[in-house]
Amino acid sequence: MQKQKVIETLDTGDRGDLAAAILIDKLLNDAYVDKGPGHISRLQWAILRCLARATPEQKTPTWIARFVGLTLAPVTRALESLNRRGLILRTKNSADGRQTTVALTESGRQILDKDPLKSLAALISRLPDEQRHQFKQTLQSISIQGLLDG
Repeated sequence: MQKQKVIETLDTGDRGDLAAAILIDKLLNDAYVDKGPGHISRLQWAILRCLARATPEQKTPTWIARFVGLTLAPVTRALESLNRRGLILRTKNSADGRQTTVALTESGRQILDKDPLKSLAALISRLPDEQRHQFKQTLQSISIQGLLDG
């Protein structure tokens, strides 16, 4: 019932824009169904995804923090948790002991097979080709506008 109400308000001006944002938020929250003790948080998933796609030069806590849009402190806590779980490996830079590099372990690569965003990606993949292309372009435009504004 609530989903229908949000969907019905999507075409009503400013309220429709907010309804669309709420719907995006709901889709993301619904993707992360495992919220119990010991779960992998949204931030931790973002870090794992980031490491899977990053170049070796980008695999530093500072770069990861910039990528996920947070300060270093919460990213460091998330990295410590992922390290304790054996999903990442943190190593000191031999040339500069102050610098740390981060890499996925084999377990970290394997857990990405269970990435909660894959369910959302599956929904997107079921859109007709033209709609899917337009959806991706719209998200890219929103993202670019956010970068310009922020």
